Amino acid sequence: MSNAFLKPSIRSHWGRRLESPLVRARGALRRLTRSLGFEICRWPFHVDPLASHLTELFAGESIDCVIDVGAHHGEYAQYLRHFGYRGRIVSFEPLPENVEILRELAANDSEWRIVGCALGVEENRLKIHRTRHDVYSSFLVPNEDAYEFSERGSEVIDSIEVPVRTLDSCFDECVAGLYAPRVYLKMDTQGYDGAVLSGAKKCLERVCAMQSEVSVKQLYHDMPDFTESIQSYRSLGFTPTGFFPNSQNRDLSIVEMDCVLLADRHR
Repeated sequence: MSNAFLKPSIRSHWGRRLESPLVRARGALRRLTRSLGFEICRWPFHVDPLASHLTELFAGESIDCVIDVGAHHGEYAQYLRHFGYRGRIVSFEPLPENVEILRELAANDSEWRIVGCALGVEENRLKIHRTRHDVYSSFLVPNEDAYEFSERGSEVIDSIEVPVRTLDSCFDECVAGLYAPRVYLKMDTQGYDGAVLSGAKKCLERVCAMQSEVSVKQLYHDMPDFTESIQSYRSLGFTPTGFFPNSQNRDLSIVEMDCVLLADRHR
């Protein structure tokens, strides 16, 4: 994620403040609204319920390692950096073209590591379905609801084999060099989060908190709905601390949410 800022004013070589047209127009608008009995207030760009929640959670749990499963183009890692997280990030991404993008983005960030594979139930090679808009690429097959919601962006264009590891097999690599690591597991795998956790039975007790994308409306065949997912996570010893819609229909009905959960032993 990135943010652009307009500089409303400049200074001359002698230090005198020079107002830009934007500043003059804003001042005129404020005077007008005040004359009508209203006040214009700035809404902070950084107000973001998920960011606020994670900031508090990361501070409370002293999180120093984020395992980012389903990294895509690095949006989540950059999101964390934007709101101030400076610890280690290990991003897993199976699509080769996305791995290249990630490695370029992470080139100047010594605490951001890229691993070119998926995580799942066992060490293997599996076919992943690449879609017209690759954000919908998944090991699961998109259904008709996905086609409608994505305006055909979830249409499968081809399938390729990618390497799959288990989190159990690579967890120690993720936290190597960290003293008493405090781990946050983020999963966004288009319906495959349960498989990631099935391959993390040994290391899950070392995870302080996690985030999973859960579906109110399933977009893939054989995908669990959010009630099944949450019940499964509770059975593994994690309790939800927040739900944050990330995609909605035009009527505002929720399609998917990010669910943040804290390990019961840390409550």
